[in-house]
Order: sequence, then structure tokens, then C-alpha cells
Amino acid sequence: IGFSGIDMENPYFLTLESAIKEEVDGKNCELIVKDPKTDPDMQASQIQEMIDEGINAIILSPVDWEKITPSLEALKEADVKIVNVDTQVKEMDYVDAYIGSDNYNAGVLCGEDLIKRCPDGGKVAILECPTQNSVNERITGFEETLAKAENGFEIVAREDTSGEFQKSLEAAQKILSENSDIVAIMCGNDQMAVGAKTAMNVAEQGQILIYGVDGSPDIKKELKKTENQIAGTVAQSPISMGKDAANTVLNILNGKDYEKEIKEFSFCFGDLIGLSDIISEVFGNTQAKLVPYCDFETGKTYLTVNLPMGDNVKESFEKYEKVKDLWMEKVNPKTITKVFIDLVD
Repeated sequence: IGFSGIDMENPYFLTLESAIKEEVDGKNCELIVKDPKTDPDMQASQIQEMIDEGINAIILSPVDWEKITPSLEALKEADVKIVNVDTQVKEMDYVDAYIGSDNYNAGVLCGEDLIKRCPDGGKVAILECPTQNSVNERITGFEETLAKAENGFEIVAREDTSGEFQKSLEAAQKILSENSDIVAIMCGNDQMAVGAKTAMNVAEQGQILIYGVDGSPDIKKELKKTENQIAGTVAQSPISMGKDAANTVLNILNGKDYEKEIKEFSFCFGDLIGLSDIISEVFGNTQAKLVPYCDFETGKTYLTVNLPMGDNVKESFEKYEKVKDLWMEKVNPKTITKVFIDLVD
């Protein structure tokens, strides 16, 4: 089984790789991983190398959703099964299955949060990557949401950064030098957001809101700080996507039934920040398992919190209710419709 991500220096794709490895380990499979380093020509060359090495299937996230087409043709000619993960290829007819998330909605969530934080509108900059359809959908969702705002937002700058940290840093520095009055920077992924944050630190500008998508570890750390420039990141689950991609490949190769499309849901990670503090405040040092769930028919997202049952059942119930009430009051989550508390023996 081959795996070709977009950039294996990106923590998101490293996590994706790890989840895939975990699922195929012990299944009489060899995983061949290639790093195209955001270069579509390198990705094409590496895919041909994997075909020559005799792969039976590939898990693929395209660097360029259009330029990948000749590689898809070569894979089909070699009878290699294709599972497209994360960002879609343009010619989906070549693909046996797709595993991804609702990228458009991720952009919508960022836009809604910005409207709430800046009700008077303002000037906005965008860091994007037009060759990656997942980023395109996020930016589209963000822009179309801002267009519906009661008070106007103006996009005053946008830069193609190829989804890379260094290019995002340089682009953000340029934007900040030319626009002193922007209120936010929307970034197509968390690598871009980290670049924008670094540029703001260098420029000593701390009043601009930064949005990203992925829910990467670096951004989560920033969100937990009392003062930070990151307004929010819409979390995806590369672990779930990696496991689903691996299991889909295994089902295809073993002639079993499989889902041709699996979409993970997204939620604003900022909605979960503060929950652990509240749990500690009420219970002390208690480990909690958070289980978000999305009902795709209604579009509503729910959160189940699994906490250990105490000896005193009545007291436990009262504490769980207190956690729920405090979290809803203090955090005022925007993307979690309802929270449930599960009592676990």
C-alpha cells in the first residue's frame, strides 16, 4: 500500500500516516510512504516509483488537484486501487473511495466566529493555496459567510502560500506592512496560521485575529494561552481519517464491501478550550474523554463527556451537571449544540 501526502513535515500528515500505519500493521501489508514536499512534479514521480515497486493500492492526498490527473490515469492503467484522502482530486471518477471532511463548513465556522467577534465588520486578509481543493472550499465557505454579515467585511489582501509555513510567514509580513488596519487573517490550514502568527509576533501586532483549519497540536497549545493571536481553528481528525482510509483500502483489496465516501465532521476546537479547567475546578485532577458527534442530517454537533463514576452516585450527578452548566456558561460554545455527561464505571 502506498501513501502520498502533501507535505510530511506538516504535523497533520504525520498524524495521518501514523493512523494508517497503526491500522495496517499486522495485516500482512507493507506501507510505502513518500514525501512530495508540496511539489506536484515530485509527487507524480514518486507515484510512478510506487507503481514500479508493485503497490496494489494507494492512499493519496494530491499536492495539486488538477496536475494529479496523469498520475491517476497511470494508477488505473496499473490496476492500483485509489483511496483519496483529505483534499479531493478534480477527476473523482478515477477514485475508488474518498475520505475527507466538510471543508466548506470549516470555513463557515471561521466566518461565523469572526462575525461574532467583529460585529462592525472590517478588513480581512486571506492566506490560501488554490491548488488544494480542500483549502479552496474552506476559503469559499469563509468568504460566503462574511458576505452575509450585517456589517460589511472587505478582503483587502490574499496570497497563495502553497500551504507552507515559510511562504505564509513571508506573505503575512508583506500583508501586515501594507495593511495596518486589518482585523483578521483567514488561513487555509494551520501551517499558514502558524506562519501568520509568527509574522505578527515579529511585527509586534497582537490585535489581529487569526483563523486556521486542522486542529494541529501547535495551534491547540496557542488556544490554551490566556493571551494569543489565534482566534480559533476548526478541528479535523487525521486519526479518524487515517483509520478509515486504511480500513477502506483493506476492504477493497480483500473484496469486502466498503463505503465509497466517508466524511468526517468538523467543530471549532476553541469550543473545547476551558472544559478541562472546569472539570479540574469541580472534580480535581480527573481524566475526561471527549467524544464529539455530528448528526449530518440536522447539521448539529453534540459532545459526550465520559467521566468516571464516583462512589456517591447522587454527588457525581450533581458535579457532572455543574461541569456542563459552567462550560456552557463560560465557554458559550458556538459549534456544539448540546453536551451530554456519561457516567462510566
